[in-house]
Amino acid sequence: MVFFENDLGDALFMILSGRVKVTILSDDGREVILSMLSEHDCFGEMSLLDDQPRSATVIALSETDILEYSGQAGRQKSWTSMFTYRRAAFAILSACFPGRGRPS
Repeated sequence: MVFFENDLGDALFMILSGRVKVTILSDDGREVILSMLSEHDCFGEMSLLDDQPRSATVIALSETDILEYSGQAGRQKSWTSMFTYRRAAFAILSACFPGRGRPS
């Protein structure tokens, strides 16, 4: 288990190896699979950006290595750290969201 729906969240994750599934529970208690993610896919950004609880549960399906960008020291400090280490942050965000960005 990586995290549960409604957990507090302050981290963005990128899968280095392995697979995870992203799920929610339906009103009748059944598992609904929203997504299957694998190497280089990212998740967890919504809670990092909007300061809301996790919107889904993420479960590792195999041995999985995950890179975590955490804002444990507080949201303001985490964004300050991102700007301080902008090359690393840019590389992580570019890998998570390929094809998105400002035109050159």
